[in-house]
Amino acid sequence: MYNNKQLIGTVAVRTIDIENKIAEMKRLYVLKEYQGKGYGGILFETALNYARENKFSKICADTINDREASKHLMRKYGFRETQRYNDNQFAELFFEADIL
Repeated sequence: MYNNKQLIGTVAVRTIDIENKIAEMKRLYVLKEYQGKGYGGILFETALNYARENKFSKICADTINDREASKHLMRKYGFRETQRYNDNQFAELFFEADIL
């Protein structure tokens, strides 16, 4: 995401289970001075729409305990806590949501 040619935020979606059509949201980040202005939600929705358009059945995400904004967005968009699904040694919390 750009603001006047300055990169202010990113998000990525990757396939983690092709057979069961499961995706993972990664690298959701917004520059500090742009946080709290709705950009994270726009990026989050962009990732979810991409997953829907590509017919994924589920999307997963991980985070760490002190990322309150990430946890807020996941809960806002219907993600629920789940068991560890990856080997990310830095992740502490794991979430998933069904794509409808």
